[in-house]
Amino acid sequence: MKIAILGPVITKKYFGGVATFDEGLAFAFSQLGYEVLIITTQRSKVTNLSLNIKQVSKLQVVANIRKYKPDLVIASLQYAAYFPFIHYGVKILFLHGFFNFQSYGILKTLLAVGATKFMAKYSDKILANSNFTATINRRIWNIPVDGIAHLGADECFLKKISQNRNSVKKKSGQILFTGRLVLSKRIDTIIRALSLLNRDGIGYNFVLAGDGPELSHLMKLAQQLDVSVNFMGRVSHDEIYKLYQESELFISLGESESFGLTYVEALLSNCKIVCPRTGGQVEFFNHYSKYVGFVNPLDDLNIENTIKQLLLKPTESFISFDDFDKFNYRKTAQSIVNIMSKESV
Repeated sequence: MKIAILGPVITKKYFGGVATFDEGLAFAFSQLGYEVLIITTQRSKVTNLSLNIKQVSKLQVVANIRKYKPDLVIASLQYAAYFPFIHYGVKILFLHGFFNFQSYGILKTLLAVGATKFMAKYSDKILANSNFTATINRRIWNIPVDGIAHLGADECFLKKISQNRNSVKKKSGQILFTGRLVLSKRIDTIIRALSLLNRDGIGYNFVLAGDGPELSHLMKLAQQLDVSVNFMGRVSHDEIYKLYQESELFISLGESESFGLTYVEALLSNCKIVCPRTGGQVEFFNHYSKYVGFVNPLDDLNIENTIKQLLLKPTESFISFDDFDKFNYRKTAQSIVNIMSKESV
């Protein structure tokens, strides 16, 4: 089977979750024995030279699909807008999240939802990365979803934490957040909760890996509340595994995470985890409830108590190689193949 993946990839100037998805999925499909081509309209230099990636202009996408003649086409983001002009293979629109007024504004949200409905009309299948993503799109925006394909950690990350799992020691009390420093992540709430830990005399070291528009506000807040924060700035994806592996606890409070890949990376690194009771991560964290604290992201005291309880628990290795098999893109790729196989029966 020939598979075409339409979407962004990791370049010298761009890195994002969907780009990681495209490359991880392409590698997984190739491991399963399929021929895969990624087509992207990005211009800057591609970093992964092991994959079959073709960079074309926006006007050349359809012509390259016609030349390749795939049996399956998977598109993310605006790339599915080419579907009306593609007449080869089964066309899958993959939904990585959902739009909302608070994050994107009213006009952008309505335009994006309209565009997604247009792309869905010309798709043979619509898949989502979690039941949470599927439910919001179906019940709020009336965008149909045919199946779920959970994501996984990319092969490079899995290889690094597997190779170093016995050599990197956990630093007692180290708390990690990694991601964009934006309002929706509620990092200010984390800092306020940590200020309560100071009052209770609980030792910790908060490491914040990321950059974004909230940086200056968060630095001022940490200073005002006398919370010690190690602002590391953006850490490359190739190096972030070290922070996960040496941290005792990972925390993120965005209550509308469509899947939450950072949670998977933290889990596979044997981190205890604090997260909201809503979001795509709830679908797989129930199996690890001993090491996960579900919190109300609006309640500083609840967050502080949960952090304290987890830090007081012994640090132990609870992840096995079976978990590595559970959270990787080979499983994502196989889920997509299985969904297509059911349709053809």
